[in-house]
Amino acid sequence: MDRGSVSSKGHLLQLVISDPFFAWLHQISEMVVRIDEATASDATSTEADARAIFDQLDRRLLPSEHGDIFARRYYEALQRQPAVVLAHGAVKKVLKQS
Repeated sequence: MDRGSVSSKGHLLQLVISDPFFAWLHQISEMVVRIDEATASDATSTEADARAIFDQLDRRLLPSEHGDIFARRYYEALQRQPAVVLAHGAVKKVLKQS
């Protein structure tokens, strides 16, 4: 909504990668990469490794009006988009079950 019409998936990817507006999301994308690497067929990750990633993700997904830049932006996203609230709840549920 803030960046106008996105013409393609490639355009969206470029925005997420290079637009300063989305820089706060890099911490999450880095965790996604770590999860991908840990679950790859040739990975040597342990259950303790997985728990550490999930715990870190759970701690990171704490919105705050007065926290660091990630926490503030996450808080703003939760306030603006009901879909973010639903996704947040779903992720927290998975993290608790794991």
